[in-house]
Amino acid sequence: MRPHGLLLLTLSSFALLAACSDDNGDGNTPVTVDVSGSWNYRIDVTVANGVCAGEEDADPSTDLVTIVAIDPNGDGTYDVTASGFLGDPTAEITGTVTGVTQVGDQLTLTGSYPEDGGVTTTTHRLTIKSETRLEGTEDWSWTNGTESCPNGKADVVVTKVP
Repeated sequence: MRPHGLLLLTLSSFALLAACSDDNGDGNTPVTVDVSGSWNYRIDVTVANGVCAGEEDADPSTDLVTIVAIDPNGDGTYDVTASGFLGDPTAEITGTVTGVTQVGDQLTLTGSYPEDGGVTTTTHRLTIKSETRLEGTEDWSWTNGTESCPNGKADVVVTKVP
């Protein structure tokens, strides 16, 4: 019911930026990093309950996901949409970021989309680790109105494709 694994994440439209601080403390000016492009988005289910029990050992799935970030009001607050989950361009999750994010900041995306005759509801919490890596967790649930998979969890690692 809940296939997860490698998702190919493509950042498009506005180039969502991450600013890197000087980790070695030598006083250099922070480097702005353009994280737009293609990313491998790996979701490893760690908890699956209800009719999804056992999916912790499932083979990963691969999808092309597009992220678009726009500043509709020109105020430095960007609406972020990730779409294309399970190959469906209408399957999307959304969030908001304010200004240029920095290494250590968290991007939270939430939403619901159709899956396997039901609906998956998900929250992705991704921490910007570097210009080439995001890490975090996913909380998810699935239901078709009769059966359900409550309180699912997954580890998420996103790495930039060179």
